[in-house]
Amino acid sequence: MKRASFLVALFVLATSCTDGGPDGFADLAADSFARPQYIDEMFRRVDLTDPTDLRFPEGDVQMQTLPAVGREDRHAEVEDWPIIAGQCAALDDYDGNVLTTIASRAADTRIVIVNEAHDRPHHREFIRRLAAAIAPLGYTHFAAEAFDPDTFENDRLPYARTDFGTYVSEPVFGSLVRTAKDLKLTMIAYDAKSVDEDTNLDIAEQIDRREERQALRLAEVVADLPESGRILIHVGYSHASEVPVMGVDGSPFEWMAARLKRLSGIDPLTIDQTACRSGSDESRLMAQGERHVDGQFDLVVGHPDMRFIDGRPAWRAEGQVKMVAIPDGLINESGRTIVEARYLDEPIDAVPIDRVMLWPGESLPLLLPDRSYRIVAFHESSGEPASTTIDVD
Repeated sequence: MKRASFLVALFVLATSCTDGGPDGFADLAADSFARPQYIDEMFRRVDLTDPTDLRFPEGDVQMQTLPAVGREDRHAEVEDWPIIAGQCAALDDYDGNVLTTIASRAADTRIVIVNEAHDRPHHREFIRRLAAAIAPLGYTHFAAEAFDPDTFENDRLPYARTDFGTYVSEPVFGSLVRTAKDLKLTMIAYDAKSVDEDTNLDIAEQIDRREERQALRLAEVVADLPESGRILIHVGYSHASEVPVMGVDGSPFEWMAARLKRLSGIDPLTIDQTACRSGSDESRLMAQGERHVDGQFDLVVGHPDMRFIDGRPAWRAEGQVKMVAIPDGLINESGRTIVEARYLDEPIDAVPIDRVMLWPGESLPLLLPDRSYRIVAFHESSGEPASTTIDVD
């Protein structure tokens, strides 16, 4: 088995069995502006070690958390991170519009499955745009591996909460959920959390049990869809593989998408974002790369290499988003600070519009569209947050 694929399998399993909110983070009641527990978890998970000294598996949690605290720039400094997209050839019949091509293919099925690398918020932005592109085709449901069970019972909020599930507290994932809600998509939580008996199984058996539970749950959802209903399923890494690939024990292994295809009798449109870079300044459809096996995915999307403006990802500064200086007085110069920006009328358990962790002496902008905000700063050495309000126009 290729080393990168094996590491992905371990990474997926390790990050799938947490409890207590996003990535194991517990959260506060919506009416409180005290310090959420996930803030201390983020400080803990982003070690003070220079990111260039990280190695897998010791660095996996830090590499996952750096983008969640707005520090894709530090993430990009790590050159030997094994789960990084490689260079692939462009697809010969690429027509220049990735979403248009995907939408045309999505019209011919009732299930679209798209994956992400959990340390790449750009993948979530692509899925947000994909949801908007295919909703007019009759895609009525949105399921995400990241959602915790029972997340959406009695949920009528326009935003995602930080306790919705693993990875959802990251701002770009929060934006994806907002768009799905705006599109009136029915939200589905389908992941299978580990139970006590699973701890006695080896890694291969644990992964097998999780894939089967996921596929059975989604097969039930698909069977209950109205005749015209269609579903977009958001997964991580290999879960989108629709043919068996080599598993952690070296034998052929069916991931969730392959099992769902068999159980539902529907051939899904499967899309990979994790293996290839586009080699250009735009996202492109790519030919399969060395990490793929024949038939593993229907389409492979490659994204551009990361570019940064004032330390923040250039793609996040596109459109109506403005780069806004953090107000004076919020930064603690003697230690690290996490700054979060939320719409003024939303509580602290709403996923923020932006978040950034600053080291002493650093000054990075927030990325915000026009609106009024509450800016809250949490200092690593102090339990009391500092806050102010601003208008961006």
